[in-house]
Amino acid sequence: MNTYTTGSQGAPSVAVDGDGNFLVVWHSFSDPGRPDGDDEGVFGQHFANSGEPLGLEFQVNTYTSGSQFEPSVSAGSDGSFVVVWQSGYAGPGPQQDGDQGGIFGQRLRTTTLLPAPRLHGQRLVLAADPHDARNQRLRLRSDDAAIHVGTDPGEDPTVGGATLRLTSAAFDRTFDLPAANWRRRGTSGGTPRYQYSDPGLLSGPIAEIVVGRAALRVRGAGAQLGLVLTANPDPVRVVFRMGTSGLRHCLAFGGTATFTPGKGFRARNAPAPETCR
Repeated sequence: MNTYTTGSQGAPSVAVDGDGNFLVVWHSFSDPGRPDGDDEGVFGQHFANSGEPLGLEFQVNTYTSGSQFEPSVSAGSDGSFVVVWQSGYAGPGPQQDGDQGGIFGQRLRTTTLLPAPRLHGQRLVLAADPHDARNQRLRLRSDDAAIHVGTDPGEDPTVGGATLRLTSAAFDRTFDLPAANWRRRGTSGGTPRYQYSDPGLLSGPIAEIVVGRAALRVRGAGAQLGLVLTANPDPVRVVFRMGTSGLRHCLAFGGTATFTPGKGFRARNAPAPETCR
């Protein structure tokens, strides 16, 4: 459930709304990471009735001094959720209610968040050279109307960057795509178009990404791709996310594919995956 894994995450609580969507909350503690900035904090993740995450893991408590822990959540009939927790212990130090521990709560409405787009993939090429890892290559193409490029600042890669993750039975690689390498390249049908450019591979193995209305193109190269192609990686799953709160875009390449051990994997016309997990 939790995507932040440093330290301890515990005391989970779950509530299900009338449509079968559900919210999971828990408290998280890590030192020195401290996910809410100071001691324990309360976090949550909303899920669709299919089990797919809706949006990102989020922090529930806004008061962060000391510890906020032992949450409990219930669902309302209007699609909202109420989370309650304990803030602070008995003893010295700042306390949220002014005197030792107290009970606090927050009403949330998260059902407006969209599920992750699951995309058809036109082409994926993974190439390797058993004699020189620097010759590894990645090419990806998707032309799908479900590609979501929003206008909210949290979805803007020129502000929050982006990530690209490739997983299979043989490898699991996540590439950070810093905001400094992104540029906005106009609009198409009212949808922003963005380009990531790092031809010198100074920030990682991804050289270029173009994303816009019904279009996603990815090009990467070099040993930092970390591809392991000694065994057939089918299926290869891809998750692309823009900004700090943008939707994940999910693809799964397999089935109609060709594989040459140690050298390459190619897949075409991949249907959209059933889930984005």
